[in-house]
Amino acid sequence: MMSSLPTGSLPLVARFHTKSNPCEAAVDWDLKRVKPLADYRIYVELEGGRKGIFDMKPYLDHGVFRELRDVHYFAQVAILYGAVTWPHEQDIASETFLAEMTACE
Repeated sequence: MMSSLPTGSLPLVARFHTKSNPCEAAVDWDLKRVKPLADYRIYVELEGGRKGIFDMKPYLDHGVFRELRDVHYFAQVAILYGAVTWPHEQDIASETFLAEMTACE
């Protein structure tokens, strides 16, 4: 049973994996790479080829994200299950990065 995408949704990009699930499809906003930068920013590469800088500063005064003010902890950023995460389970969905990042080459 196929469902249609809501109006304004990004197109799906079919990609077949050989490691775990051979039929798993990725979407063009799946995170490919993250790298911590100075001033609480994160460099982001998405599967669809987009690259950008995401500013975490607006989040640092809220709840669980306060711990990210420690620059050594902030530098432990990684991708887990398609989300940007840190060791104590703070995470940000790739959709948020797509909506708020500043594009770069």
